[in-house]
Amino acid sequence: EGELVVLLHGFPETSHMWIPLLEHLGANGYRAIAPDLRGYSRGARPEGAENYNYATMAADVLGVAEAFGSERFHLVGHDHGAGLGWFVVGNNHSRIASWSALSVPHIDAFGNAIATNPEQS
Repeated sequence: EGELVVLLHGFPETSHMWIPLLEHLGANGYRAIAPDLRGYSRGARPEGAENYNYATMAADVLGVAEAFGSERFHLVGHDHGAGLGWFVVGNNHSRIASWSALSVPHIDAFGNAIATNPEQS
């Protein structure tokens, strides 16, 4: 009945990395889901690289939210899940109530830091 939180795991983790946070969120009134991303579980391994682009995987994320009856939701991503999350947020900002990226900055900020920070050379 609470607000939906979708948690996207990193590489090489699976959705199991989120179990403690899922329990915490549930205990505090949120509905939380941590799906395995494409390729991480036996039931979600379509063949062909074309099935693993960010647009397709973002549709998966939005589909999960819709399946849980939520037009807007909170999104959290770690590592690979954060990269995907940046894509979801950038293309569907009206659907996102809040966004938390863990371990991966926005690609523009990352590129700027690599290009301009002398410690990165």
